[in-house]
Amino acid sequence: MATLTQRNHPDPAEFQKVLGARLVMMKRAQGLAMTALQTDLADLMKEILAPYTADHLVQISGPAFTLIGEAASAIALVTHELATNATKYGALSRLGGELEVSWSILPSQANPKEFEFRFVWLERNGPAVIPPSRRGYGTVMMNGTVRNSFGGSVAFDYDPKGLKCEISAPLTSRLGHIATS
Repeated sequence: MATLTQRNHPDPAEFQKVLGARLVMMKRAQGLAMTALQTDLADLMKEILAPYTADHLVQISGPAFTLIGEAASAIALVTHELATNATKYGALSRLGGELEVSWSILPSQANPKEFEFRFVWLERNGPAVIPPSRRGYGTVMMNGTVRNSFGGSVAFDYDPKGLKCEISAPLTSRLGHIATS
């Protein structure tokens, strides 16, 4: 993150200001996920991705959804890992890069009487995506975290036009619930 910030903000005073703001936002997002019994998913995404909105188009959308503590922490960790990789290799590594984060609640394909949570991370206008030659720590960590926290799975699509990561999970009390007013 520091390298990207320095690349886009070479003036030392501006660099310090922007990097400081990004670090504060990361700390706030992690604190929100780690301490709250329940966390609004949209608020969590806005907190985690706020450091990148100054230099990139970041779109966040989905129905009102409340994550339970451990699920919020898992989603925060995965989102942070995706954002870190996007700043190194993907759409957040260059000006003009775009990121769309969305989620939905859909009928389960296995049982239409049950529902499934789907979270999608989609990058655009970054460098051409090259599939990794091996599964790295980040991929293993994301899969394990999502599986162990709320019974979900993670899938990647390494489209040359932009990385797509999709998290799917049964809509259960381990994950969260649709927020009601």
